[in-house]
Order: sequence, then structure tokens, then C-alpha cells
Amino acid sequence: MSKSTQRIDRARTTSRIVGAIVGFVLGILYGIYLINENPALFTHHDTRSTQATLLAFAVAGAAFVAAAAPLISIDPYLWLTNFLDTAPATEIAGATVGALVALAISAFVAILLGGLPGGLGLVVSVVLACVLVTVGVRAGRHRQNAFGALFTGRADAHYDAETASQLGIVIDTSVFVDGRIVDVAKTGFLGSQLVIANFVLEELQRLADSGDPARRAKGKRGLAAVETLKATRSVNVEVVDDDFPESADVDARLIKLARARSSALMTNDYNLNRVATIEGIRVLNLNELTNALKPIAATGDNLRLQITKEGREPNQGIGHLEDGTMVVVENGQSLVGRTVDVTVTNVLQTAAGRMIFASPASEEKSS
Repeated sequence: MSKSTQRIDRARTTSRIVGAIVGFVLGILYGIYLINENPALFTHHDTRSTQATLLAFAVAGAAFVAAAAPLISIDPYLWLTNFLDTAPATEIAGATVGALVALAISAFVAILLGGLPGGLGLVVSVVLACVLVTVGVRAGRHRQNAFGALFTGRADAHYDAETASQLGIVIDTSVFVDGRIVDVAKTGFLGSQLVIANFVLEELQRLADSGDPARRAKGKRGLAAVETLKATRSVNVEVVDDDFPESADVDARLIKLARARSSALMTNDYNLNRVATIEGIRVLNLNELTNALKPIAATGDNLRLQITKEGREPNQGIGHLEDGTMVVVENGQSLVGRTVDVTVTNVLQTAAGRMIFASPASEEKSS
């Protein structure tokens, strides 16, 4: 268990203890108030029922406040800190503006309802304020691009494919099923925020619950990829509730989500790739990335190579390709200074670079 988790657990325990004490006191006070307001039920001579009532209210108050204490103290704090740490500046600005507008409307309503008897106006105003602030924050977050346009001068009504990946990357189901997104994200090349829609998670869940073993394996692999991404510190992942129920097809909803958030779309689905491209959405395809990074030489390929020096091991020659990749030629020591045909026998790819092993083509033919 990490230190941060231990601190959170201790904070929850402390909040429950404090909540139990506060609830115990409030329960006794409410019990006293109830007894004083109902003298016919509680007489001065019947002390046992009075004490039992006070004890019951005290225990109930302690239990209720102790259970609710983490929900009204620790959990909102954790949500707020996580939101401020992971959300883009435009989303924070949108949520703040939405909350301020909601509070202004609530204050105006409180003035209008202030004359209601029995404090009813205050109760209605507080409840309305909570509802409006929740709606305002949610609307502000979802319209973050509009608030960003206020400061940048850009209109969010137009999708900008050139800068789409800087504003986030919407991930398709096929990418999670593929699984390579985890390794790509860990390299740090995906500097943008990864956006995961809830309807994509629902589709992965349906696959994982499928009766077909192949589909079930795909769903489980996709859900495991999502969990790994969310647990990776170097990756900024956001799960969004944005949905477009008027579109039953998941592909259409993904395109609308990418356009609404001015984001790029990552998919391995060929048809979705084509439709998104036609719609003007910037598409990132892991298959195209793999093709771009494929080795310049594979086992069995023939290369024309100049052997420039001897190798470290006996009877080795060293040459280099045009991009600087070193080629170690077995039995090539006698060929130093010559340009010969060699056959690739092995390709070694490491984090430090690529190394190719080969042998003279004449030896391969004779063998």
C-alpha cells in the first residue's frame, strides 16, 4: 500500500471519528429539543424513557454523521485536487465561470424568496444553489472550448485538424482491444490528454460479458488496457460522460465527440478511419505508426554494404547504412575496404538503437 493511500485511509478514519463525536452531540441536542417540545410524552417522573430516547438519538446521530463524514469532507477534497491536477486550464476556467453564474442566479432567487415565512425561502435558495452550481460546473466543463475562445480569440465552432491532438485524443474501442496503446503511451510520445468515453467502456464491458470466448477475451484485454492507462502516472486520462444518444452507432458517436471537443481520434478501424477523415477529423492510427517504424532491413534481406573497419570479435567486419545503423558482418574482416553484398541474419532492436548482423552473400549462397 502506497503512502498516499495510507494517508487517505487515516484521513477517512479521522473524519469518521470526528463525525461520530459531532453526531453524538447533535443527537443529544435534538433529543433534548424533542423532549421539551413533547412534555405529554416525556414526564419528569419517567426518566428511563427520557434517557433511552436521548441515547437512541445520540447513537443514531453518531452513526449517521460518522458514515457521511468522508463523503462530505474527504471525497470532495480528493475530487477537487484530482480535477485541478489533471484538467486542462480551459476546463477549469469553464467550470469556474459556470459555478459563478450559478451562484449569481441563486443569490438573485434568494432575494426574491427572502420574504417567505418560516425560513422556507432560505431552504429553497440553498437547495436551488446546490443544483445550479452542479449544473453550471458540468456545463462549463463540457463547453470548455467556448471559454477558451474568450481568451485565445479562436472560435470553437470550427474544428481545427492541425491542432486537434493538442486538445486531446479520443480513443476508439479497437485501440484498447489491440493493447499497443499502453506501450506507446508509456514512451511519452502521446503528450495530449487521452479521452475515454463512457459508451466506449460500455462496449468493452459488453464484449467482456459475451458468450463468445474470442469476443470475451477482446473485451477483457481492452478493459485491462484502460486500467493500466489510468494507473500510469505519466499518462493523463480523462473519462467523460459526453454522449450522443441520437446516434446508435458507436463510430458516429466517437466522431461527434471528437468534433465537439476539437480532439483527434485514435482508431485501428479502417472504416472508421476513412469516415473520420472524410468528416475532417484528424485520425491517429497505430497500424500506420507501426508501418512507419518498421525495420529498414529484415532477416533474409540482401544489402549492398561497404565494410569500413574490423569488428571487436575475431573475423568480424563493420559497415554502416546511410542512416548510421551499424552492420556487423561475420567473416568480414578480410573484406575491409570493399563494397560487397551481404545477407541479413539478425536484427537487434534496443532502446539504444538498432544493430544488424549479416554475413557475406556469397557464403549464404554456398551454404
